Amino acid sequence: MMQTDFECVEGAVECSTLTCEEAAGILRYAGVKMSVVTFQTGVAQGVFPFAFAIEQSSRKFIISKHKLEAWLKDFVGIDVDADRVLCDVRNL
Repeated sequence: MMQTDFECVEGAVECSTLTCEEAAGILRYAGVKMSVVTFQTGVAQGVFPFAFAIEQSSRKFIISKHKLEAWLKDFVGIDVDADRVLCDVRNL
């Protein structure tokens, strides 16, 4: 029988992935000018090492919050807490 429910790996953080809208917003917050469409195009082209696209009937995106934060630290030179940025934006 195939198992369809999986438990998280011990220590895994809930909500460790982002939507394209969230990722583009975090990039803009960090000073990287980016629209959602441009972000999606870059992911599909393999430009961003923290995300990838899967081609199906429609394109699906998987974006690592942790790797985005690390990439911003390296690329922009600042620490960005994605959870805090998203929380601040939602409370506006």
